[in-house]
Amino acid sequence: DKDFFNYMIPFALIGIYIVLLLALRSIFTPLRLILTILMSISWTLGIIVLLLQIHFSLPIYWALPIFLFMSIIGLGIDYDIFLVTRTKEEVTKGIPDEEAIVTSVETTGTAITICGMIMASAFATLLISSVLMLKEIGFTLSLAVTLDAFIVRILLVPSIMMLMKKWNWWLPKLTSSHPKIWEHKNNTYNKKIILCWRRRR
Repeated sequence: DKDFFNYMIPFALIGIYIVLLLALRSIFTPLRLILTILMSISWTLGIIVLLLQIHFSLPIYWALPIFLFMSIIGLGIDYDIFLVTRTKEEVTKGIPDEEAIVTSVETTGTAITICGMIMASAFATLLISSVLMLKEIGFTLSLAVTLDAFIVRILLVPSIMMLMKKWNWWLPKLTSSHPKIWEHKNNTYNKKIILCWRRRR
C-alpha cells in the first residue's frame, strides 16, 4: 500500500526519534539508530529481490516489506538500546568513550548475538511450511535479524560510536540562560516589594 510507505513509515520514524531523543538525551544517537535499522531493512530487501525475484523468478508477497519493517524496527531498537545504555553507564563513571564502547560490546555482545540467533531460528521454522508466502516471510525475517544482530549491532554501530565519541551524547542546553534571567527579574521584583513595604512603615 503506497499510503503506508508514504505516510505511516515517516510518521512512525519521527515518533520513534522523539521518544528516543527524550529517553537517551542525545541528538545524534537516535538518528544513528534509525539509520542503521533502515540499512538492515534495505540490505535485506535487496538480497530478497536478488534471490527470489531475479534469480528464482518468484513473486514477492506485497506485505513482506511491512512485516520486515515492523519486526526489525522493534528488534533493532531493543538490541541498540541495550548496547548504548551499557556504554553510557561506563561513560558516566568517567571511563573514556573508546574503553566504554569496548566494555559494552564485550558484556552485551554475547546476549545480543544469542537473542538474534534465537529469533532468527524461530523465524526460520516458517521455511518448513508448504505455503510460499510463509516461506518468504520466514526467510526474510530470519535473514534480517541475522544481519542486524551479527553485523550491524556488533560491528557497524560500535565503529560509528568510536568515530563520534562525545557526540554520541550531545544534547544542546537550550534553556541554560533562562533561569538566570528569571532569577534576576525575581530578585528585582522582591527588592521593589521590600522598598514599598518599608516606605509604608
